[in-house]
Amino acid sequence: MKTLTEIEYQRIKKQVQEARASFERARGAWQEIMSRLKEEFQVETMEEAMHLLEEMEAEEKEAAEKVNQAYEAFRKKWNA
Repeated sequence: MKTLTEIEYQRIKKQVQEARASFERARGAWQEIMSRLKEEFQVETMEEAMHLLEEMEAEEKEAAEKVNQAYEAFRKKWNA
């Protein structure tokens, strides 16, 4: 069985430390996102947020269609 040299050990140790730091940054970002979602949209989970997003996208699409219909009606009425 091969033993680790001091250089290999230090390299692996540094990689582990960097991975931990990256994980902690990601966790902090996730917590911030969830906090903002809860505050701004009153959702508790990512699943709730995704469902709300789907609802909001459907509402936006419906509103855009109504705007387009109103615009076309305007153009027809005023021959624009």
